[in-house]
Amino acid sequence: MPARLAALTVVATAALAAACSSGSHGAGGAGGTGPGTSTPSPPADAAVATAPTPDAAPGRLGDAECEQLIDHVLDLQIKAQRAQKQADEVPTDEQIAKVRATMRDEMLEPCLTAWDRPSFDCLMAAKDVDALYACAGPTD
Repeated sequence: MPARLAALTVVATAALAAACSSGSHGAGGAGGTGPGTSTPSPPADAAVATAPTPDAAPGRLGDAECEQLIDHVLDLQIKAQRAQKQADEVPTDEQIAKVRATMRDEMLEPCLTAWDRPSFDCLMAAKDVDALYACAGPTD
């Protein structure tokens, strides 16, 4: 389970990084490099094992809850980027909408079929990216 949960934040991080490096920001056209542009690093194996497992707990999450979770994770990632990067290095609203769609496409199915309510509750209570990773637990 932890790898699947961490995968959600990895998808958000990677998609936002790709959006930032596309060069379609304001007049500066800056990518995501330089001082103050680091994003919290996901665990090395966090992007693996996003497929559903047959031992998923009863009381699975519904569409609305999974959408809410995806939005929450993305919002925390954006908040972290805004705190660490210059304004022209943060994704635009259009880029964020594309990232949100990508996250939904990649993470809705695992959320609906394999994630449990305690993990959902932990992730929804998270106030920052570090707390998201804490919910995913150790990755060893």
